[in-house]
Formats: sequence, C-alpha cells, structure tokens
Amino acid sequence: MAPMTEPADSNGAATPRTLLWILATPTSTKNFESVLRLLAERGHALVLAVEGEDIRVPGAVPFGAQLAAEHPNVAYVPAPGPERDGWAPVRDAVAGALDAIRFHEPHSRDMPYVAGRATWRISPAVRPLVALARLRGLRAGLRRVLRTLERALPPSRAAAAFLAQHDPDAVLMTPFLDFGTPQARWIRAARERGVASCVCVYSWDALALRGQIRERPDLLTVWNEAQRRDAAEIHGLAAERVAVTGAQAYDHWFEWEPATTREEFCARVGLPADRPFLLYLGSSGGYIKGELPYVREWVERLRASGRPELEEVGVLVRPHPKTKESWGELLESGPDRTRVWPLPRTEHGASLQLSDYNVSAPDARREYFDSIFHSAGVVGINTSALIESAIVGRPVHTLLEERWRYAQEETRHFRQLADAGGGALRLSRSFDEHAAQLAEVVRGDWDGGDAQREYVRSFVRPHGLDEPATPRFAATIEALAGRRDIVAAAPPASLRLLRPPLRALSAALTLFPASEADLQRLRDRGRKRARRADRRVRGTARKRGRRARRTLRRRWRRLRGSVGGRLGRAA
Repeated sequence: MAPMTEPADSNGAATPRTLLWILATPTSTKNFESVLRLLAERGHALVLAVEGEDIRVPGAVPFGAQLAAEHPNVAYVPAPGPERDGWAPVRDAVAGALDAIRFHEPHSRDMPYVAGRATWRISPAVRPLVALARLRGLRAGLRRVLRTLERALPPSRAAAAFLAQHDPDAVLMTPFLDFGTPQARWIRAARERGVASCVCVYSWDALALRGQIRERPDLLTVWNEAQRRDAAEIHGLAAERVAVTGAQAYDHWFEWEPATTREEFCARVGLPADRPFLLYLGSSGGYIKGELPYVREWVERLRASGRPELEEVGVLVRPHPKTKESWGELLESGPDRTRVWPLPRTEHGASLQLSDYNVSAPDARREYFDSIFHSAGVVGINTSALIESAIVGRPVHTLLEERWRYAQEETRHFRQLADAGGGALRLSRSFDEHAAQLAEVVRGDWDGGDAQREYVRSFVRPHGLDEPATPRFAATIEALAGRRDIVAAAPPASLRLLRPPLRALSAALTLFPASEADLQRLRDRGRKRARRADRRVRGTARKRGRRARRTLRRRWRRLRGSVGGRLGRAA
C-alpha cells in the first residue's frame, strides 16, 4: 500500500476532492461534525448520503442539512437502502454467522452477554453452524466458507449505480460496525469501481463490542493504539490499513469553558452552592438494564456509609438521554440533597426515549459540560461520559459489582477504559472502598490528575494533548482520496457457479425466522393465540353448559307444571 500523503498545491491547500460519506442515520454525523465542517471549508465536494431515519425531535434540522445550507459544495441526499430481494435471507444469515463466530475466538470469548446479543440476531437455521465454531479446528474453515459464500453473492446494483451517479474519489462509511451491517455493500461497490473506501470508527466501543469487518476497506480510522490492536486482533486488518488520528469527537471538550458560574448552575438544578456535589452519569438503556433502582440504592448506601463528607454531599443524577426509566421517582423517594437533571420528557405519565437529536442540541451539550465541570467527582457504570469527565479533569469512579459484570469486566472496551494509559477509572470492589474514594474527592484530597491526563493522552489524543484530532483526520481522508494505486477488482467469476445453490438456500431460509428475536416473537404470538383459543373453547363450553342448564330448568318446570295439573284434575 502506498504511503498516505497528499501533495499540496501552490497555495498550500489540498486538491479539492469529491467525498461520498454514507451515514446510517441523520445523526451519524454527531461524532464527525468538526471533520465535516473542516472538509467543507477546505473546498471539497461533500456528498452526505443518509440511508435511514431515527427518532426525530419536532423541528430539529440534521447537521448534514445545516452544513449543506451553509456551503454550496455540500450536498445532503438520501442513499439507497439495502435491497430486500431474493438474496436477502442468505445474505443476512451469512453476515450474522460471521459476526457471531468471532465470539468463539480467544480475544472475545470472555464476553458472554455480547455474544448472546450477536446470536440473538441470527436465524435459528444458522445457529448449529455457529455452534461448530466452538471447535478450534473447524473455526477458521467455517469462516473461510462463509466469507466465500458472501463474496459469491451478487453485488448491490443500487450501491453501484449510486457511486456511478456521484463519481467520488473516496467512499466513507459510519457507523458500519453494527451487527450484520448492510454498509459492507458500499466497500464492495467501491472496490469493483476502483474507488478508495474508508470505515470511520464512530465510538470507543465499536471495534470491540459490535459486528465484524467482513469487507476489507482501504482504510480504517481509529482513535488510538488500543483500537489499532482491536482492528488487527479482532478484525484481521493489516497495520497499513489503519490510521490512528485521535478522537475527533472530543476535540471541542478541550476548548470549552463553562457557560455558567457554579452558583448559577447549582441554583438551576436545585443544589446548595456552598457544598460540593457528586455527579452520577447514567448509561444507555440499551445495554444497562434496571439502573434506576441501582442508583436509588447507591444514594441510600452513600448516606449510610458513616462518612460525614458523604452524609451531606449533594448528588446530581444525570440520566442517559435515551433511557426510558422513570427517573422522577428518584426525587420522590430520595433525600432533598439528591437532584435529577434534566428530567426525561414524559407523555401520559411515561418517560419518552429521546434520540441523538436531543444530545446534539448546543444548549444540551453545554449544560452537560457544566454539570461535569462544576462537580467534585463523577460516578458511572460503563459509559462514554466517563471519558468526557476525564478530559474535563474530574476524578472518575466505578464500583465493580457482580450485577454489572456483563457490562464491565466482561467487555473488552471497559477494560480499555480501566487500563489504557494507566486507566481513567478509580475502580473499587467494595462499597466501603468506593465510599472512601468519594469522600477523598469531596474533601479535595484527590491527586490523580497526572495519571488521568496520561490516560487522556493515550486514549483520546495519542499525538499529544495539544494536538487536536480533527485536522489529522481531515488530512488522512484527503490523502486517501488522492491515492492512485487503487484499481478495480471484482470477485473471481468462478464464484458465480455458487449462485444457483445459494439462491435455493436463500429460498429455504425464508421458511425460518430471520433471527432468534423473530422466533421469540412467533412463540409469543403462538402463546397468545393459544390463550385466546383456550379462552374461546372454555367460553364456548361455559356457554353450552349454561344453555344446557337453562334447557333442563325449563323442561323441569314444564314437567312439574304438567304433573301438578294432572294431579289437580284427578282430585
């Protein structure tokens, strides 16, 4: 692979390129806004193509649409979604099986909960095949067979036509690494056209916690060396295909200053300004279940710890914006020194699940920053908010408990959060140790700032704390788009011989549920139908019984009347 360098023109600017960026949803831009804005300002033709939609806040304008309105060289367009044709069942089954097999490898087999999530998404017809991957001698062969079958499938005509329409110098994709991602079709379409392709890692857990990179891109952008190792060990990407740029998603965190004074912020959330407060940052409800009762218990144990610093300390609980738990209950049952801010939106008494539109709003971001900045210390289970707190320079605490083992010690990305660069977290295995650490930060005795800065340097800004990631990311993309060594390549024509049996297999797979989740829904539906049928049978039997009893009573009354009449006449 050629070195990724981009010759500058006479005035030092990069040659303008056409960049096609495939986004799963409108809010997939959230962690790349600074990069997109910089590329637009440098004069590149940006085509932001959106495949789908997510939960929309009324009146919200996606960032991509805003950028297109500001820059004539930016287009915001819909992208064709994945084809749901006759090949879809076998395509989905092969992709899901490849994702699930990775959790039998040594690097991922100690994550049973995540492995279960991957298996939950595949067809029950494929599960016996995945089970064979437990046998070390068969695993590599199974992966090769499945990969060959995937390459034998017809390419996406819609993706090929879309690339021909826009004729880009490079195709970029995000988030890409979801289980069974359909975005792999864009890499194949780009390769067959001879166009450079790039997968842009969206988040800190994407490589460790989600699906497999099945189609090899020409480039993968990652935040740090830990993610580079993930790319090699989990996804089999060679080092020359991986570029460590730093975490561009967090560049603005290094520049921000609080929008409020501490007194103003405490007055806003309802906490006394004359004492420190601890900030509890909630996790995503999609991964951490039942966090509300845990937080209630945590606050109660904090107050009963016997440590004077914690008996009177303020506690601000900030729920994850996508949670649907009723966090208002914490205020109703907790002490007056505990506040929940902001409260989730409700409708008809139930909490509404919000979306990244809410998280991305400028006011929400600044308020979130202020809550961390003004706190004495931060507590959480496993969330990217702990990284943001480390950037701000606040001590970050996690209590390791058996109930959260599946989300903490049994996940690779949490171990990186705890270990990289000395670790961002102050871990504790008992509540007494946890309370002692919190009492220390409330007193102002914490002295771990140097170690925390080293974590931020290694994990967020590996090229130096003073070097933002955005310019390096943009230069990397410009270099990729300027490469001339990428030639068109298609799978061998001999693989087409596999298509007739694959088409028959695809038709057979339609007889099975598409995933374990679909099977569970069918089971639930069957149980409901059985209960309804049982109620109908029992109801019919009861009706017939009542009808028979009424008939017998009528006949008995008639018989009694007839016999009584005859006896009367006889007398």
